[in-house]
Amino acid sequence: MPPRPGPAATTPPRGGRITATGTRRRLPDGLLQVRFVIMGNLFCSSYVIHRRFDLKGSSHGRMTDKPIDQFSEHTTLKDLNLNFIFRLPGTWFEEFCRQVDKDCELLEAERIMDYSLLVGIHFKDRCKDKLK
Repeated sequence: MPPRPGPAATTPPRGGRITATGTRRRLPDGLLQVRFVIMGNLFCSSYVIHRRFDLKGSSHGRMTDKPIDQFSEHTTLKDLNLNFIFRLPGTWFEEFCRQVDKDCELLEAERIMDYSLLVGIHFKDRCKDKLK
């Protein structure tokens, strides 16, 4: 069976566009081989992203090897590096949960087990200091 195009991306975030392309095919023994390439500007924003986190919901191997004084705006941090509490207004939280549910439904339908939540944090006070 020739490869066929993979799924389109889920609902894109407001103001951004994430595209997903891929191919899949049946192997002779009936297994499904899937290849995906997902790329895009993950933080499509005019704001500087000061901290980036790749969250998987696990603690095994989920700390960045760099010491905290070597973190930069380009360092991708992991679950155990997260030391923030996020408080969202009720409607934002509901919208966030709906989007995670949609993402999980797509991944489950495509039989994809890996999931990461990418979080970017912008610190307003850091930008004010640079403007002075």
